[in-house]
Amino acid sequence: MGILSFSFFFLSMLEVIAGQAATDPNEVAALNKMVDYWNLRTKLNFTVDPCTRNATWAQENANPRIACDCSASVCHVTHLSVYHPHHHGHTTSAIHSANFTLFGNRRFQGTALEGPIPSSFSALTKVEDLLLRNCRVAGQLPTHLSSFTNLQILDLSFNKLTGHIPNSFQDFASLEYLYLGSNNLSGELPAKIVTSKLVALDISFNSISGNLPIDSSKVGFSMNTVGTSINANGLLDV
Repeated sequence: MGILSFSFFFLSMLEVIAGQAATDPNEVAALNKMVDYWNLRTKLNFTVDPCTRNATWAQENANPRIACDCSASVCHVTHLSVYHPHHHGHTTSAIHSANFTLFGNRRFQGTALEGPIPSSFSALTKVEDLLLRNCRVAGQLPTHLSSFTNLQILDLSFNKLTGHIPNSFQDFASLEYLYLGSNNLSGELPAKIVTSKLVALDISFNSISGNLPIDSSKVGFSMNTVGTSINANGLLDV
């Protein structure tokens, strides 16, 4: 009876996998380039489709983690996160909190993700959460990120990013949480970076100067400018 039960379970799993839509080929190619670029093949070995249900990297506490939307005829990557290698559990609750003191001066060892954010990321146009926190990512902020119309959370804090915050960051359609703290960013904030959807903005511990952006005092908005040269006299305490 045990053998029959196992056989039925095995066949059921095959049916589930066989009935699932495949991931967009452009997104698969982008993920494979990212995996090779950052030497993550031991953690993300795509011998099956990246959006396969119950894959090890699809679990809530997986690190790295990839989650997808397969409600249509093609699967799309909606969540991509990489954290400190000894971090356990998901940080969505902390990220959504807008209580910046949760992170404060907390610093981690970091992962081995050296270098700029690869251009292959531009193919992940359906992503909703992009979390590359404390990954030693370097280079400048990619201007194409603002073209991700579904992006709601962007966390690139505790990295080695340089240069200015692009003006294109004023064009996010759905972004609610933007975390750029503890990098090497400089220059002034784009004047209209606080969009109607943005709930929280962290630019702390960067060489950013100038005045507060327009709408920074809107109700329900939180902003962390600690460690910058921003003129924050008009910023409300939250």
